[in-house]
Amino acid sequence: MTTAPPHVAVHAAAHRDVTPDWFDATVRVACRRASAGDATQALAAGFAKVEQVLEALPADLDVVARRSGVSQQRIAWEQQREWLAGRSVTLVSHDIEQAGAVLGPFAALLDVVDDLELHGPNWQLDRDNPAFGELQAEAVQAALTRARRYAAAPGATLGPLLQLA
Repeated sequence: MTTAPPHVAVHAAAHRDVTPDWFDATVRVACRRASAGDATQALAAGFAKVEQVLEALPADLDVVARRSGVSQQRIAWEQQREWLAGRSVTLVSHDIEQAGAVLGPFAALLDVVDDLELHGPNWQLDRDNPAFGELQAEAVQAALTRARRYAAAPGATLGPLLQLA
């Protein structure tokens, strides 16, 4: 019976300061209440303020995702249940200079709408940006270097690459 050679699995990353190509951010109102009606009513009131800000945003801003839902949840350490009503929008812009102007009004709403969450901006690179490919190559080289060190520790050498993920 033959045994499979040992596998070395590593993780690596590469970091570089580059100007992003675009940004996204998610604005979410999530209301937890004792009843579905109360949660839905609080959501409608909170999201109405979000919609006012959305209407005043630049026309070139993309609203790419709109999600909403109402669900009943059990509080883990208690025997009671509560209702969660939530609605979110994800905003995307390829004009990174307008991030402050886009997100500033939502940040101001954080003091007004108790159940508001603002996630972002998340700075992104396009897949065809040269820095994207360079960072991928750097990460693979860092992983290979790390794997060679792991293999050398018990006196072995790194064999052929079996999987890259």
